[in-house]
Amino acid sequence: MKKIMLFIMLMMFVFTINVNAANKVVKPEDSEFNSYKTQYEKGIQKSTINGSGIITLYGYSSCQTGSCTYKYANINQDFKEVLKQAVVCSGGEKYIIYQTTGGADGYKSSNSANYSGEVYWSEDFSITCTNTSTSSTVTLNNSTAQPTTQASNGSGDYGSSGGTTTNEDQGVETYYIILGIVGIITYLLTIVIKKQNLFKKV
Repeated sequence: MKKIMLFIMLMMFVFTINVNAANKVVKPEDSEFNSYKTQYEKGIQKSTINGSGIITLYGYSSCQTGSCTYKYANINQDFKEVLKQAVVCSGGEKYIIYQTTGGADGYKSSNSANYSGEVYWSEDFSITCTNTSTSSTVTLNNSTAQPTTQASNGSGDYGSSGGTTTNEDQGVETYYIILGIVGIITYLLTIVIKKQNLFKKV
């Protein structure tokens, strides 16, 4: 039983690593520097979200030892302002709930990375469309669904119009599904262990 619990915890850790691996910071010497720069310079790319999904925003930081200046999508420091324009909900929802996985915190205003130079980076945002306004929702500029033309970057970071998701999006959604299943299984195993007094028998 202890081996099963260790296996479950290990799998949760591995899936977490895979999701966070999508967020990256690249420096001039990195091979992906030019591709990240290209994505950033495209500005805001529309993403149609069908209920919920993941979108990726690209950013740029110019850092000195003490501080950094940064922007998302070659537009704005505030990612919420970018999300307002980037997200279109296929169901016509007016608001979104967002959750960020971070990725470039050390290269923003605080410069906790103590780096001098320029970097490009990506951040994933988990988006849920809603018609309920709360203090934590963002009001969309485009509240009705419409066909969008999206730049193809080969990796499908922005999803596609019509609510379909990319392989990366599906991977993240699969992570949350598996995480939920693991939680349910863990809960059920705990109940069985308590009822059967399995630890006493061991």
